[in-house]
Amino acid sequence: MDKLKEKIKEVAHERVNLLEDYTTKAQCIVIESDVDEKSNQITATVIVKKGTLRLEDLFVSGVNDGKVRLLMNDMG
Repeated sequence: MDKLKEKIKEVAHERVNLLEDYTTKAQCIVIESDVDEKSNQITATVIVKKGTLRLEDLFVSGVNDGKVRLLMNDMG
């Protein structure tokens, strides 16, 4: 039984990476971004590579920094 569990973990890690630690801070790739000239707020579309992105998380992107104030997915 232990060998079966080890094999399942090995396959999950190699193929799907189900063993990723989602409690770590997010590392993202910025796809597009825009700055609202009136309010000077940054809007960005990102893909999360590792970890979990949450509201109120602080971020740094190049020379810009800020706080996550809103999260939306493809379903709105």
